[in-house]
Amino acid sequence: MAVACGHAFTTIVTEEGDAWARGNDEDGQLGLGDNEHQLLPVHVRGRKVFAGEALVMMSAGLKHTASVTKDGALWSWGKGVYSQLGHGDKEPRQRPERLGREMFGGLPAVMVACGCNYTLVLTTAGLTDCHGG
Repeated sequence: MAVACGHAFTTIVTEEGDAWARGNDEDGQLGLGDNEHQLLPVHVRGRKVFAGEALVMMSAGLKHTASVTKDGALWSWGKGVYSQLGHGDKEPRQRPERLGREMFGGLPAVMVACGCNYTLVLTTAGLTDCHGG
């Protein structure tokens, strides 16, 4: 089990690899597809995201979230104004979107860390400053 705290929101990964989130969702950082504040944890995986892949960890930034799956895929969502989501633009994402391994030379992600407006990814080859400003 893992917990990550962002600015006024919290994300949880269970031992089974499911995602839960609660708190402020004004920028989609909960990944639920809406902007509704959640007082209690909501089962994100129940919204049929992450392509059925089990999560191993999540990290929370100021208003964005990123996760790594058991097979090394990276997913990100929330506010993207500084390109911190890594999708090649500055658009927000209301739901988690997968970043392909090609972003990291075909290598699987093993860890992710979100800061205020940036995201760092650790692959099997080392650290990558993949996005942010």
